[in-house]
Amino acid sequence: MARIYIETYGCWLNKADSRIMEDIARRKGFRIVHHISDADIVILNTCTVRGDTERRMIRRIRELEELRRKHNFRLLIAGCLTPIRGATIHSISPTASLIGPNSIDSLSLFLEGKRVIDVNPFKPRTCPILPEYDPLRDGVVHIVPISVGCLGSCTFCVEVYARRRLTSYDAEKIIENVLKAVSKGAKLVVLTGQDVAAYGRDKGGRLTDLLERLLKSTAGKEVYFRLGMMEPSLVLDMLDDLVEVFNDPRIIKYLHLPLQSGDNNVLSMMGRRYTVEEFKEIVSKFRKRFPDIFLATDIIVGFPGEGDEEFHNTVTVLKEIKPDKVHVARYTLTPFTRGYVSKQVPEPIKKRRSQIISRLTEKLALEINRKYIGKTVKALTLETLGERNETRARLFNYKPLILYERIRPGKVVKAKINEVTFFDLRGEIVCS
Repeated sequence: MARIYIETYGCWLNKADSRIMEDIARRKGFRIVHHISDADIVILNTCTVRGDTERRMIRRIRELEELRRKHNFRLLIAGCLTPIRGATIHSISPTASLIGPNSIDSLSLFLEGKRVIDVNPFKPRTCPILPEYDPLRDGVVHIVPISVGCLGSCTFCVEVYARRRLTSYDAEKIIENVLKAVSKGAKLVVLTGQDVAAYGRDKGGRLTDLLERLLKSTAGKEVYFRLGMMEPSLVLDMLDDLVEVFNDPRIIKYLHLPLQSGDNNVLSMMGRRYTVEEFKEIVSKFRKRFPDIFLATDIIVGFPGEGDEEFHNTVTVLKEIKPDKVHVARYTLTPFTRGYVSKQVPEPIKKRRSQIISRLTEKLALEINRKYIGKTVKALTLETLGERNETRARLFNYKPLILYERIRPGKVVKAKINEVTFFDLRGEIVCS
């Protein structure tokens, strides 16, 4: 029985794709191993969200090629880097197979012993398989990709070339997959995609339709749903309906809404399809109904055209919306994008701005978390932490919680918060 090692980088969607590849391999009689030294086949599932990420992926491919020459395993490079840097990958590893994120079905040919090159990002997603829930692998968390691709054309993003076409999974397949996972013990279902808010737009539907059907089909079952990143412009046209769906207690009160910049001119140059005012309107409507909703956002500093005034506007907006978590990235040169050919902000300025944003957002997050000290909260336990006498859990707004005792995963518990960091809460069980 051939043994396969899969190494994954990037977003929840990439993690879901790796699980699909695992499932395909298992169905064909292959065994998944967790150490590269045990493998006959190595699969690297790559990410290319930023320039520094891309360079990291290239370094890893070089390392794997050196190992391949020593140990003679077959190598497959998958994921978003392959449609963008196929020639570079080939020059580093001439015998490696390459499959793009829309070509997972080609994995079967590779497993039959053939060399495969299939990186066309313009074709629709051809693999209809969703990840199967495996309690030994997944714990109590089931990742479900509901769509791939997006409807945007942001001038900083190369993903439009890696996962070109929006392709939504059929609602019936998603519901069937979730019900099967729940019957096996899944407690938290993460609905993921490049842009979850785009779900169904290629088929005349909307995300809220899917959520309503999922909630109806799982009525009476102990399962919770967490949504992935959503493009603000698509949230706007279903805002009231989405807020109503969130009112269901089984929807985790977590909102990942990328701001990117707090300046309207920069947003326009980025190709974003909303204004700062519209972004704040979304946040306000959700917070009015759910005051403790967890707001995660993304900021890019140093985008071409961002001067001191534009950067100051971003700082001001962050102080107003007070997010729980911010992913801060310096703009990096990304080939195939319009931002690549624009006049660049000097690196020292980008570095200073990213440091300012990071310090500010850590301060804001700590202020939010301190309000939990002394409170009793409900949380879902997810996993025990190795040999330590601790358990990782999440509140029902997805705020991370560390419990100072070992609790079986999948339990809803009550805990008293004793201390906090800017990143998480710490506490002890008061009633389980």
